[in-house]
Amino acid sequence: MSYFSDRYGPWAIIAGASQGIGEQFSRQLAAKGINLIMIARGLQDLQRVAETVRSEFGIEVETCSLDLSATDLAEQLEALAGDREIGLVVYNATYSYIGPFHEDTADSRQLSVDVNCRGPLVFIDAFSKPMVQRKRGGIILVSSMSGFQGSALVSTYAATKSFVTTLAEGLWEELRHDGVDVIACVAGATRTPNFNRLTPADRAGSAFPMEPEEVVSQSLVALENGKGPTYIIGRINNLVAFVLRRCLSRRGAVEFLSKATRKLYG
Repeated sequence: MSYFSDRYGPWAIIAGASQGIGEQFSRQLAAKGINLIMIARGLQDLQRVAETVRSEFGIEVETCSLDLSATDLAEQLEALAGDREIGLVVYNATYSYIGPFHEDTADSRQLSVDVNCRGPLVFIDAFSKPMVQRKRGGIILVSSMSGFQGSALVSTYAATKSFVTTLAEGLWEELRHDGVDVIACVAGATRTPNFNRLTPADRAGSAFPMEPEEVVSQSLVALENGKGPTYIIGRINNLVAFVLRRCLSRRGAVEFLSKATRKLYG
């Protein structure tokens, strides 16, 4: 058994497991010999990935199409996990509206808060206590460069990702004394199906998107090597973060990101 699977196995639960970054978490964790509970809304893609990792890596896989905004999410997770020993939580699921705030709906904003903020809290509450008792485990919260400051067209999404990053940072300090590793993995533009669907093809290159494989491989190395509480993925993203946080005022950073977002999606 490898160090990774010994520390973060025998089971991992992945929210948002069927496409893009989530699919790569499924594949790369399976390659490390960790059994998977895979959660996503789209059952067809979920089953496709599950069958692939099951046949390629010979691991156990449980799948579930689950609404992460459900009011009984905690009860559903408890039933899904059963008596399995969950050593790693990966919360990759997200909901994002892109467009003017006044054109969004109250239901859409609430869904963003439920999926992006309440969801990770429920997962952490469900699985961190046994990790603390065992004195080992890991939690990966996938966050976004948008969470470092507000931005036009993604105001609600950016606010929820700020919550995710701050939550991970506080838990990193709190739980590491009990042997549980927590990290916020901050991704920038990534060439996922959602990115390809939402981003005009002739503008996508200006966002310098990374490939999901690299985002996930860097995230897992960062977790294993104790790079928390916050790990920004990719050299370009690190450069952008340096400029936004060290070279510009808060107002300047918001204006800079808003201009870039409008150029990409406006």
